[in-house]
Amino acid sequence: MEIKVKTGASVEPVDTNQVKQYIKFAYNDDTDEVSLLDNLISAVRTSIEMRTGLVLTEKTYEILFNQFDGEDFHHSAVTMNPGALGFRLPVSPVYQITKIETIDLDDEIEELTKNTDYYQKGSYRPIILYPLAATQELIVTCTAGYGNNTESCPADIKEAIKKQVGRWYWNRDDYIEGKFIDEVSNIVNRYALP
Repeated sequence: MEIKVKTGASVEPVDTNQVKQYIKFAYNDDTDEVSLLDNLISAVRTSIEMRTGLVLTEKTYEILFNQFDGEDFHHSAVTMNPGALGFRLPVSPVYQITKIETIDLDDEIEELTKNTDYYQKGSYRPIILYPLAATQELIVTCTAGYGNNTESCPADIKEAIKKQVGRWYWNRDDYIEGKFIDEVSNIVNRYALP
């Protein structure tokens, strides 16, 4: 599986002023320190996203699956297709699947139609059901993340971001090593997708 971010985060779930207040930041005139805070906010968000599979701010993805990425769904009551495979999207919450296509060895692309060519099971973290051949790849374009079109980022994750940014700001070695403090790890582990 390959994941490509087509449009990245335009706004963070926690803004710089919230972090400044949380860590009692006193260097407002130092633009380098403010830039460092901005970078740390992005770094913490990215680290939490990688550890959980959650998308904390709205992004558009293109996800490429091959046959080996699929789970056997041939007994599915949805398709009743003996060759059906299930492809679970690795991001959540998904609120829109823009298109699903196949691409073959000759780079021929065919757009698929929902409930005719493929089926979708679930919506928050959907599974795409399709009998993908060994000579094909499946391309799913979707938009995922907390934000305007779904519920807000959970409050405990926002608090975890602020706490971790503070830790990495005051203890730069932890940032370089990517260490999370225990309280943040506990919150992140609760949200980790199976």
